[in-house]
Amino acid sequence: YIRTTDVTGQITAFTADDGSAVEMVMPGDRIKMTGELICPVAMENGMRFA
Repeated sequence: YIRTTDVTGQITAFTADDGSAVEMVMPGDRIKMTGELICPVAMENGMRFA
């Protein structure tokens, strides 16, 4: 969810803070996630995503 928006998407990659690829993510892990949403959504850098 992005604030009150509910949009379907696909996660394409997880990356660790050091730049290495991550295959599995556990609660509390700090990662960078790359994904693609099925339709455009107005977002700005730094907005939270859950």
